[in-house]
Amino acid sequence: MDRQRFFLFFVFFLFSLLLLPNPAPAQISLAWDANPEPVSGYMIYYGVSPGSYPVQINAGQVTQYRFNGLTPGNTYYFVVTAYDNGGESSPSNEVSWTYAIADSRPLAVGLGVYRGGQWFFDRNLDGAWNDLLRSPQVDQQFGRFGGYAQDIPLVGNWAGNGRRIGIYRDGNWFFDRNGNGVWDDCSLNICIRGFGGLPEDLPVVGDWNGNGITKIGIYRSGEWLLDQGNGRLENCNADLCLGPFGGGPEDIPVTGDWNGEGTTKIGVYRNGQWYLDRNGNGVWDGCQVDICGGIFGGAAGDIPVVGDWNGDGVEKIGIFRSGMWYLDFNGNGAWDGCGTDKCAGPIGGLPTDLPIVR
Repeated sequence: MDRQRFFLFFVFFLFSLLLLPNPAPAQISLAWDANPEPVSGYMIYYGVSPGSYPVQINAGQVTQYRFNGLTPGNTYYFVVTAYDNGGESSPSNEVSWTYAIADSRPLAVGLGVYRGGQWFFDRNLDGAWNDLLRSPQVDQQFGRFGGYAQDIPLVGNWAGNGRRIGIYRDGNWFFDRNGNGVWDDCSLNICIRGFGGLPEDLPVVGDWNGNGITKIGIYRSGEWLLDQGNGRLENCNADLCLGPFGGGPEDIPVTGDWNGEGTTKIGVYRNGQWYLDRNGNGVWDGCQVDICGGIFGGAAGDIPVVGDWNGDGVEKIGIFRSGMWYLDFNGNGAWDGCGTDKCAGPIGGLPTDLPIVR
């Protein structure tokens, strides 16, 4: 048989998913066009990573197959081949489907993703991305704001007029002051230059002094250089120099108001473990004084996120994983499953998507 390309289309049906706190297994149907030449049958290959298909199913001569018992929260990737006595065809185009998890509890903050200068937000706080073609629109998309490969997205209350988007780029900071979601210029928006910029610098933002304005900062290999509000990196008398806190090669800085006191504090995420500065003194004092959370996350590709998911005034931890969000809704620092904690999504999921919380 000639090795040829097959065209695959993918449809899915959700029956009880929106009705149950702990969703019943979804049923999805994978369908494909019949090969124009007679074949002996079709093979289905799938897995939970792009390009990796450890599970195979001989579907026979049908052109549709129904799956049961897939795991909630996973994104599945499928290809189909045709075969006869002469061998097997090349695989079809890959298609994917995310087993979204229904949870009727609203979030107190909006989840979103940054995608190459475009921004997508869950405006109605239901923890899912709804079609922008609905009228009226439920969720929100805007930009262009950013878009360079080195850009890191940020969200904060930069000027005391609400939480807006922003970008860190190699030591330069660009904030949407007027809230229109697009880049105008430095007279309408906010430009800060020369705060950070070393190759190892990672941007952090927070309200370090509790005055309601989000300020900038740099995490540098376990040291934290935090601006007190003038946008200039001066010295440890004028700015805040904290640490050492973190510093391992795998550490990712996180910031949040871990105890509800009204000021942002520092922390690090390390392969599923969380180390959070509960008392706010800027150094690690051990798990009895500070917070050791985990295991929460830890899979390859997990990105830590922070937000006040339930609106009680305390910011909590979470994980973004290929478009799915796993959020510590009850705030105990441990993963308790989708019924007690919050599983949201899909929101995002492309390989380049970066999570943001507004």
